[in-house]
Parts: sequence; structure tokens; C-alpha cells
Amino acid sequence: MKKIFAAILLMAVVSTSQAATDHKTCAGISELAEQIMKNRLDGVRITDAMGLANNAGEMKSLVTEIVSNAYKSYGYKTEEYKDSAIKDFGATYYLDCMKHSK
Repeated sequence: MKKIFAAILLMAVVSTSQAATDHKTCAGISELAEQIMKNRLDGVRITDAMGLANNAGEMKSLVTEIVSNAYKSYGYKTEEYKDSAIKDFGATYYLDCMKHSK
């Protein structure tokens, strides 16, 4: 849970910096999505994850969306499938972010 909070703080800094590139912003969102999915697959309760989303300030709607989508996904059991699901989830958010930043 501490990693999610750190990622949210990182996102707040990146999103408010005028010098941040689209890649940096989208990479930060991707990392946040991966961490949320990792926590979901490691058994963190949705209520705990949503509690952090509620404290994400201006990032609340994005974090809430990511948490909702992570918990709608299938809960993989093997490490190989978990790693793949985490990377794919982050990649989806990265690509969506890059598409919308143009």
C-alpha cells in the first residue's frame, strides 16, 4: 500500500510539472497502474485500494478508474500469469495515455 501512495505522489509531481514530457507522464501512469494491479493480485482488498484513491487529490478520478479496472480483471494464481497481467495492465494505460496526449 505504501508503494501505491508513493506512486500517487509521484504522479502528482509529474502531472503538475510543465517540463514533463508526454512519455514521462504516461510512464508514471503506467507504473501506477502496474502497482495497483500487483497489489490486487497480491490480495490487497479493494476497499483499501479505493481508500487510497479517495485520498489522491486531483488524481482521484484516474486512480479510481485504475483500481476499478484492476479489480474487475481475473485474479491469476501463478507468478508467470501475474507478471504478464501486471505488465499488460500497465501497457494498456501507457498506450491510452499516449493516444490522448497528442
